[in-house]
Amino acid sequence: NDLALLQAVQRMLLRLGIASAVLRGGAAGARPELVIAGGHLEAFARQVGFRDAARRARLRAALGACRRRPRPPRFTATVESVRPDGEADVFDAAIPGINAFDANGLYVHNCGEVPLPPYGACDLGSINLVPFVREPFTERASLDLDGIAETARVAVRMMDNVIDVSRFPLPQQAEMARGTRRIGLGLTGLADTLIMLGLRYDEPPARQLAARAMQTICHAAYRCSIELAREKGPFPFFEREPYLAGEFIRALPADIRDGIAQHGIRNSHLTAIAPTGTISLLANNVSSGIEPVYAFHYRRRVLELDGRPREYELTDHALERWRALRGAAPRPPTFVSAQELTPAAHLEMQAALQPYVDNAISKTINVPADFPFERFKDIYRDAFERGLKGCTTYRPNVVTGAVLEATPEEGTLCCTPEREAD
Repeated sequence: NDLALLQAVQRMLLRLGIASAVLRGGAAGARPELVIAGGHLEAFARQVGFRDAARRARLRAALGACRRRPRPPRFTATVESVRPDGEADVFDAAIPGINAFDANGLYVHNCGEVPLPPYGACDLGSINLVPFVREPFTERASLDLDGIAETARVAVRMMDNVIDVSRFPLPQQAEMARGTRRIGLGLTGLADTLIMLGLRYDEPPARQLAARAMQTICHAAYRCSIELAREKGPFPFFEREPYLAGEFIRALPADIRDGIAQHGIRNSHLTAIAPTGTISLLANNVSSGIEPVYAFHYRRRVLELDGRPREYELTDHALERWRALRGAAPRPPTFVSAQELTPAAHLEMQAALQPYVDNAISKTINVPADFPFERFKDIYRDAFERGLKGCTTYRPNVVTGAVLEATPEEGTLCCTPEREAD
């Protein structure tokens, strides 16, 4: 009897490539029905079916009674008309209640760090900055930029090899990936690195250090890609003059531009900054991407293999290092979390790194639920004026909830896996 539940089931089936129709019934009090027919019914029987034996038997009988094999599933629709339906203020382009959409039966959740051409593919990697911090939490703390540059060169070679060994679902995808050889090398653990260096995320020295780290990765990656072009040839779609005329390329050091002019370059794009939520968790729970620390101590729900959620107590890596060195000593003000930062602080950090990122940056700006709409719009205007390639905001609401939820009895934060921001 629940129309909303049937529509949710309809969306779930679409993600399996099974199209259905919801009939609401014309008579008053009539029950809505979910109808699956043709080749989609055969796909339902093969992929889902029924737990109840009697229903399984009825389904087999119905399919067996068909005189001919059902037509293969098709995903086409005829649009009868498109009519204006007024205007409404919205906070984002998401469909209410759904942070993804069904594209011909495929579950699609767009990323923001790599704008792709048709049939394009991501090949992303992130350098964890934390291991390159020397003498953390001391006046002599420093970042080993030479070590980062060497790691970037190894990473570029590895990611370039990934393109060759990857098996793509469609020939068009293989052609585009190997024609452009696009990769996206970035960083993670930035916020923890800044804390360990005695820098506060929302102050100029932190942004300057972050920019130097990303500049090191970018220039090392481009020089390595030129070396690869000398060894193996430039990417097949490479056109020397248009490439050198690109705005990003014109801003690179002269030796890089000269190298491209002489030898070409192996990869059309080389840098991107991804969210890195899961890999940062596996890397001793360092902060993710260029995001500030969400919370220094919290509980995270993880779905186990049996589908049941399990909670884990987690502590941010920088705080663990602080406790190992200083015990229970009070934390300095450099230990700042996302909830303590203004939207401008997020944008300033993103803007500091954007000049060294030829793809784009995944960056989530957390705003409170009661954030005024006019100020909300100003975030996007500010991002545009700063020349940022993307801007993502996350505002808690009654439909999707919050990325981090406080538990009053313990004062910790809880993150549900299905609600993590991209």
